[in-house]
Amino acid sequence: MTGASVIGDVRDACGPRADVLRGGLEDKHFAAQLDQVMIGAPGYQAYADAEQFFALTYPTQGLKDLLASTFSRLNPGGGGG
Repeated sequence: MTGASVIGDVRDACGPRADVLRGGLEDKHFAAQLDQVMIGAPGYQAYADAEQFFALTYPTQGLKDLLASTFSRLNPGGGGG
């Protein structure tokens, strides 16, 4: 194809974070236990700090949709979509 770009291997374009490469991921890295977040349990600090959480978490379109829906239900007169 003329003018088409060649897409490289995804492993060359995207690399896992260092903590992923080190291994030893725990369940809390995939899904927070909300009771542990609420009591400030060790290892759950990132879930309680929005800046840190979103710095470590890629917001997928599904997450964006969920948050938009949640906040529009909490504030129905807020003018958000």
